[in-house]
Amino acid sequence: MKLKTSLAAIAAISAACAMPAFAQDAGTSAEGGQTEKKSDDAGFYAGAGISVFFIDKDLAASNLPISFVDQPSPAAFMGRIGYAFNKHFAVEVEAGIGGASSDFGSGDNTWGNIGIGHAAGVHAVVTAPIGGGYYLLGKAGYQTFTIEREYFNYDVADITADGAAFSVGAGSRSGSMDYRLEYAIQSADGGNNGVLGLSILKHF
Repeated sequence: MKLKTSLAAIAAISAACAMPAFAQDAGTSAEGGQTEKKSDDAGFYAGAGISVFFIDKDLAASNLPISFVDQPSPAAFMGRIGYAFNKHFAVEVEAGIGGASSDFGSGDNTWGNIGIGHAAGVHAVVTAPIGGGYYLLGKAGYQTFTIEREYFNYDVADITADGAAFSVGAGSRSGSMDYRLEYAIQSADGGNNGVLGLSILKHF
């Protein structure tokens, strides 16, 4: 409960910080009034990367006669497209498919594996430049992904984890290229999952 309360507070603060970002930089018209000027940082961007999913142990073991000691951590390849209103605020969507699955078992014995089938999400993004092309970021939105499992060579029913997702991270912008590292906590019905993502983006 404390975790969810903290995440809600972070989301509220992020939203409050993002409000000024909706306003465009203002210039002065010939009549002395205020006119709007489009930010040079506004526009679309797109890119791709890889995400490692740290799945809640109880969720991963659903309907299996086992328990996990460590969180399974399969990976997925992710694509992302977004629109930046200015250098502080953007919205983006992402989608991806499973990459490397994670084996599980006892000792040297492998009982099965667990992986990501597909993943998707939509987020509001707040960034805070810190100089030298570097910035901090916070994201709030919705994320869903499908967990695929195999147990002793038999397919087990897939699990869908969906819910609110909150991320923090950092990035570096050089010209039109953007490099990001971020960590998200997703609150699903079956538990809390973590997602560590690395992505490369290009601004247009």
